[in-house]
Amino acid sequence: MAMRFASLATGLGLFTAACSFQPDGAVDNVGVDATSVGDDASVVITADARVIDAPAVPVDAAFEQNLIRAVALTAAPLLDGIPTELAGATRYAMDMASAANSELASGYTPSMSAGVRAGHDATHLHLFFDVAEAKPHQGDSTNTWDNDAITFYLDGANDRSGAYGSDDHEIIIDYRPVYGIYPTTNGTDPGIEAVRLPTTEGFTVEVRIPRSSLNAQRIGFAWGVYDDDGGGTAEGYGLWYVRPAPRCASCCTSFTRAEAWCDTTMLGELSFN
Repeated sequence: MAMRFASLATGLGLFTAACSFQPDGAVDNVGVDATSVGDDASVVITADARVIDAPAVPVDAAFEQNLIRAVALTAAPLLDGIPTELAGATRYAMDMASAANSELASGYTPSMSAGVRAGHDATHLHLFFDVAEAKPHQGDSTNTWDNDAITFYLDGANDRSGAYGSDDHEIIIDYRPVYGIYPTTNGTDPGIEAVRLPTTEGFTVEVRIPRSSLNAQRIGFAWGVYDDDGGGTAEGYGLWYVRPAPRCASCCTSFTRAEAWCDTTMLGELSFN
């Protein structure tokens, strides 16, 4: 497992420098978590000290050709880590034990599950992630991908053509909470805002993304989790689903297989319904 993440940093050079997107101040006047800043932190996520569990959720959705549907919202959700405004949206669930394109360290027992719900208003795409795990939550590493974390991938133009372009991004949000937007050199930043809250089962992450950086109707999209059970490097990584499609032969040559962070042909779709 350590080799896989070392290769990610060395092969693409995505994580060796801080992202240029560094907004000042706290989001929505929520206090900044002073412990969340690491040497390589791209952006500090605002965090609230409350421990809030998500309310009852809808029945988990079945696969629909790898499509996640963002529901139309009547009002913009508060960025508070609570799924009140998205409570009626379909929840798309995954478990590390059955995750797609997974990478699991020897001896690791899958102990993380998660779900995502999506909604949209006139100006933003809203994503709500809930994470549950049996182990203590880890945020001890400087690297976002070595902590308990959620990750998602955006192809704003929905061309899913292979190599990452200016509209393509990998976002990792870890438990500290800190997030990084990769690659840092592709020119266009999606300008996300996010908040993380702890729960008794794990944690939640709520994200909003300006629709001005996204295709009007559909975008390329994938999501998954990183699981760090014992501190240090993460032991588990997996995606909700991977689109079956011909892969880009020249996109992930530094790795032993195709990966969502270097080949957008793996991404599914998210639609604005």
